[in-house]
Amino acid sequence: DGSHPDPISQINAVNEVLANISGVEDIPQIMALNKSDMMSDAARERFSSLYSDAVIVSAFSGENLQILRNRLEELLPSPRVRVDVTLPYEFGGLLSKVRENGVVEKAEYVDSGVELIAWVGPSLAAKLMKVAL
Repeated sequence: DGSHPDPISQINAVNEVLANISGVEDIPQIMALNKSDMMSDAARERFSSLYSDAVIVSAFSGENLQILRNRLEELLPSPRVRVDVTLPYEFGGLLSKVRENGVVEKAEYVDSGVELIAWVGPSLAAKLMKVAL
């Protein structure tokens, strides 16, 4: 809370609570300080120097809300789509992307290409469907 006289103590209190929750260390975190429209320039500078990865936001002015949304989207898992396609051999690069970014249930090499069943993100699924036999 950027309007609080000592936001650092609030951060420390939250971190103490989180430290007592089992498994929380495996969950990605984004530090966001809200009510930036109520912060002094000195408080902003101090906070930014202590927490360089934090996002200072204001729902009132809209400051940095898109940056916060982008950070959240980066951390959220992509929705998965099941694809069942035969991928021509000349698109082997797409198979590599599936292996890197998806979950392969079946990859069987046949004369016409690779019979593939996999779970991938929507954009990769669209690319696979476009080139599939």
